[in-house]
Amino acid sequence: MRHDYETFRAAFKNLSERQGALVKFVGADWADQATKFFAPVIKFYDLVLKRDRIMSANLLKRFGVDKPVVAILVTGGFHSKGIDEILESKRVSTVVVTPRFSDLTGKENYSHVLKKSK
Repeated sequence: MRHDYETFRAAFKNLSERQGALVKFVGADWADQATKFFAPVIKFYDLVLKRDRIMSANLLKRFGVDKPVVAILVTGGFHSKGIDEILESKRVSTVVVTPRFSDLTGKENYSHVLKKSK
């Protein structure tokens, strides 16, 4: 997912830099709407990636203070891969535990599975 975001971000940057050429093909209104639509998405995911770096740095600071043998960090799904990559680059062994779902026929099932209710 992270690689997909980085690819999307690069494409958006390229699109933004070439907006003048884009306007010739699709019109100014469409180009403006595309920029207005995607800019908050880019900002959101940039903040998510910044949080990955901050959470990793805070965890590593604790290693320096407390010198733990084992530490547990609970994160949401999007953060797992990024934090895992950051920690492994610092030579910290990691284990990611992910819930297994047997049936995801609809979004409504996600919260039921997490809440263990039916």
